[in-house]
Parts: sequence; structure tokens; C-alpha cells
Amino acid sequence: MLARTGSIQLHGQPSATSVFTLMRLGEPERPCSNQSLNTCSPSRFTFLTSTMAQELTATYHPAFNAPDADAVLSSLDNTLYHLPSSVLPCTTTFFASPSFTFEPPSKPIPIHEHDAVLERLLRILSGLAIPPWRTFDDLEGALGLAETWGARGAVDVVCGAITAPVFLREPLRVYAIAARFGWGEEAELVSKHTLDLSLHEEQHQEVLRRIPTRALVRLFKFHRKRRDAFRAGMAGEGAERRCGGCGEAVGGAGVEDVLGDRRVAVGRGFVRWIWRSGRRWRGVLGSGVRGVGGRCMSGWRCWRG
Repeated sequence: MLARTGSIQLHGQPSATSVFTLMRLGEPERPCSNQSLNTCSPSRFTFLTSTMAQELTATYHPAFNAPDADAVLSSLDNTLYHLPSSVLPCTTTFFASPSFTFEPPSKPIPIHEHDAVLERLLRILSGLAIPPWRTFDDLEGALGLAETWGARGAVDVVCGAITAPVFLREPLRVYAIAARFGWGEEAELVSKHTLDLSLHEEQHQEVLRRIPTRALVRLFKFHRKRRDAFRAGMAGEGAERRCGGCGEAVGGAGVEDVLGDRRVAVGRGFVRWIWRSGRRWRGVLGSGVRGVGGRCMSGWRCWRG
């Protein structure tokens, strides 16, 4: 749904005393692209509100200044984006609405986003080269604006970039986005990167609240399953197992066999710490690895990561 103030009509050219601002519906407003989407729920919609016109010391973006362009958007950084009016209606459902038309000469339409978000989304919609993503906040901002505008193609492009190594440093945030948009393969991949985290720590609670319930339950079950496999492997249970790091077959001796009889208590305490913290160790979780890393150098390399 779109909220519209007063009797403002989108047909025709805006008057000299008013322009239109596109922003998200609801409070609190996201003031910049560096703030996470946790302040703006996924169901936010675009709405239009009139504002008094004011002089802007704006400059055209060099990649969006074609002489035949007839639509102008402006960012919060006072950058103007001059592009053909046919681009946005063809790539978004919002600008394709019959109630919204570009009529030359078009007045700048302020977009409530910074350049880091608006430029990347316009590049995707225009088929231009996309510079490397700098932060996950920028990606979240572009994804949120694409969802608001109904730019499904741009959302799919972001889906292909969300599992880049730079973003896997924040696996829970990536998992929350993938789960919300129903990206199953991406969610499964990034869930393995969350095994280094203890989901019960307070620092993760805010992100966990943004994960859909079913996806959150699957994540906790996955962590529990891997912890159970770790305990079984440390106890030397089962037949031949393989190292989770290098894939080589390893024996089934427990942690006491590695640490020695005089260190049994230390070994058991270590297992209890791993179990309570929920942490994952490379090459050990889900495999026996002859206790801690096995007896071969390759096993120790897997263990020490």
C-alpha cells in the first residue's frame, strides 16, 4: 500500500513550491546506509510526502548524466542521478504504477537514501558495472530499497552476492536475510559458518529476533546435531570416521587417549567447555579425528586450523 498526503497527485510536473520525497513507512526512520535494517521491518512500504522546495548544491553523478535522460533522482548526499525515465518503470513495480509518471522537464525526486545505497541499486537496474560491496550495511540498504521499490531483479542480483567471503564474517546477519527471502541454498551454506558462534550469547540476540521462526528452529537443531556428533567423536564412539577438515580416515580413540591418563580430567573438562559454549573446531566437529586432531600431522593441521 502507498500512503499519499493531502491532495497531491503524481500526474504531471511538480509545482515550484513542492517536490516529492520517497522514504520508508514507519518509525524509526533509518537515517543513513550505515544503520542495519533492524530499525526498519521488512514490511515497510514506500510513501509520498510533500516538502518545501529548497536550493540544493547538487552535482550530477558522472555515470548517470546522459544528455537524453529525462528523469532525475537526488540522494541525501545531494547527488543527482539523471537517467532515462523508461528504466525505472521497466525494472520496478513502484515506478511502473499508473499513478506515477515522469514528464520532462522532470524535477529532481529526492530519495531518502545515501549514495552508497542509491548508486548501487541504480547501477543494478541500469545494467552498469557494480563496484565491490564495502560493508554488509550497504548491501542491506540496497536490498531494502530494492524490496521497497519492488525491484525483483535487483533482489536476485543481491542474492548472488550475499555469500561473498566479505559478508560471511557476519554469518548470522547473512542467515537472517537469506531466511527472510527464502534463499534456501544460501541459508544452508551460511549456517555452517555460524558454528563458530554461541547462539546463546547476548550479542547475537538482536539478529536472532529477525530470523523467521522456522529458520531459527532449523539453525538451533543444526547446532545441536553437530554438538552431539562432536561429543560422540571425542568419546571414540562408532566405526571409522573421517576428518572434517581433510577428509582422511581417522581412528576412533577418545580425548583421553591423546592427552594421556594423567590428563583425563583436563580432557573431560575440555569436552564440557566445548559442549556448553557451542563452539566449533575445524576438523573435529562431526568426526572422530582420534580425539584432538588425530595422531598424524595432517590431523593436527586440521585441528589447529
